Amino acid sequence: MPIPESITVGNIDDWLFYDRRIGTQRKFSWLPRRCYLSRKLLFLKRSVVVTAMMTGPGDIDFKTFWCNPKEFFLDEIKGR
Repeated sequence: MPIPESITVGNIDDWLFYDRRIGTQRKFSWLPRRCYLSRKLLFLKRSVVVTAMMTGPGDIDFKTFWCNPKEFFLDEIKGR
């Protein structure tokens, strides 16, 4: 599925995070990372990793988003 023309460059991560999600995993963050939703530091903490896939005329691109489990749960309940 190519990127819709109505999406701006600033909103492409939101489109990938919400509409092109192919899976979520719970992992332990050994390296310092930022939560995609709250921008908090995730270091030596349990995290939710969201994997998104973007297809197009070229290669398939996979992108991962690291999230705080509490923030991810609240975001899922709110539904965007």
